[in-house]
Amino acid sequence: MLILDSGLGGLSIYKKIKNNFKNANFIYVCDNAAFPYGTKKESFIISRCLKIISTIATRENITLAILACNTASVTSLLILRNKFNFPIIGIIPNIKKAIKTTKNKTIGLLATRTTIYNKNIQNLIKFYAPRIIIKTLHNEKLIKITEEELKKKTNSMKLIKKTLNSWITSIEAPDTIILGCTHFYFIKHKIKKLFLNKINIIDSNVLISKKLHKILNNNFVKNENIAYLSRTSKKDKDLLNVFKKYDFIKFKKIELY
Repeated sequence: MLILDSGLGGLSIYKKIKNNFKNANFIYVCDNAAFPYGTKKESFIISRCLKIISTIATRENITLAILACNTASVTSLLILRNKFNFPIIGIIPNIKKAIKTTKNKTIGLLATRTTIYNKNIQNLIKFYAPRIIIKTLHNEKLIKITEEELKKKTNSMKLIKKTLNSWITSIEAPDTIILGCTHFYFIKHKIKKLFLNKINIIDSNVLISKKLHKILNNNFVKNENIAYLSRTSKKDKDLLNVFKKYDFIKFKKIELY
C-alpha cells in the first residue's frame, strides 16, 4: 500500500489504517525535496505525483495508492486515477460533514493556499453561501513548524494561536473547523485547547479507512515497511528517526529526473 506526501503529514493517515490492515506492507514516499506542496503550482504537483507513482510502480508491487495530502488530492487525483490501473484514494476537506455539524452556520477551513483556491473547493464555498459562512485561513509556516515539531525540534503553539487569532476573537467565530491538511491532525488537540474545547474538529482522515475496506481485503503477507525519500542529507536524519518510531525500518532514495 503506497502512501504519498511531501512531508510527515501522511503518517496521520498511516496511524489510522495500520491497525485495520495489520498485515499490509506500507510504502511511504516522503517527497521532502519538494516540501511543502502547498507552496507549489498545480502543474508542478501533478507532474511530481505522476513521476513518483510511476517510479515506485516499477520497483514495488502496489495494490493501492493513497494521496495523503489534501493539496495533492484536489489537484491531481482525477488525473492519476486515469493514468494507473490500481485504485488511488485521495483526501479532501470534508466540507459536507462540516455543514451537517455546525450549529452557528460558521465554519473555518484551515488548509494550504493551493487547496483553498482550488476551483472545486471554491465552488463548494460559493454554493453554500450565504446560508453557511466558510472562513478560510492558510499559513504554510504552520505546516512547516508542525513538521519540525514532529521531529521534536520546536513547539507550534505560539504560531497556531497567531494563525487562528482572527477566528478566536471574532464575534462570528466558527464553531466547526475543517482540517484541510494532514499535518494538522498532529496539532488538533492544541487547536481545541485554544477554543477552550468548544469547537468541532472535522478530520477528513477518518474517511480513508472506510474507503479502504470497500476496496481491499486483509489478505496480505506481512513484510517490511519501506520509506522512500526524495532527498537524503545530514539534515534529513531527523526524518528517519520519526519513521523508525512508526515501524518503518528500510529506507531508500527515490530519484526523480
